[in-house]
Amino acid sequence: MANNIFEYKGYRASIEFSAEDSTLYGKVLDIDDKILFEIENPNLAFEVFKDTIDEYLESRKMTLDDAIKHCLEVAKEQEEKAKHCQRMDYYDEVDDPSDCRQCAKDHMQLAEWLIELQELRKLKEPVCKYPHYDIYRFTTDTDEYYLVFENCNEHSFMGMYASLEDAKRLPEHMETPWDASFKDKFKNVL
Repeated sequence: MANNIFEYKGYRASIEFSAEDSTLYGKVLDIDDKILFEIENPNLAFEVFKDTIDEYLESRKMTLDDAIKHCLEVAKEQEEKAKHCQRMDYYDEVDDPSDCRQCAKDHMQLAEWLIELQELRKLKEPVCKYPHYDIYRFTTDTDEYYLVFENCNEHSFMGMYASLEDAKRLPEHMETPWDASFKDKFKNVL
């Protein structure tokens, strides 16, 4: 501790004493959220600070859905900000419309990647398991498919079907031919 300041994971806190209630407490600095923590034992002050930061970071974790929503919101806000600056014919270095548009574009791209990741995660768990093959659900913006992979041969691709019922009717001994590029697209997914 130097000058009553702790640092941990990029966060800083000041340690102070309140004569009013005879309490030693810490205050996390340089963030929008107000975080205070009481220190009962001065010898454990840094440990209390670390625990406080770890709890704070854990509480701020986003789910994949939260991250997608956040990216879409930022993209919309930045696009609106760019339009506003353009209409007002006013901007400075901080609010340059081209920077705002680039930020919006980058956040849209990130949202698209996260949505794709979300879809691939859904594909990882089979909707049906059989002794010799597994069926996975895959969706695109407009369609839903069921992909059948042989499970005893490193998940060899066996076929693609428009309905789960059709996929379930696949005879175990029959391999459905499919375009090699499609097969390659999914070989690293499983």
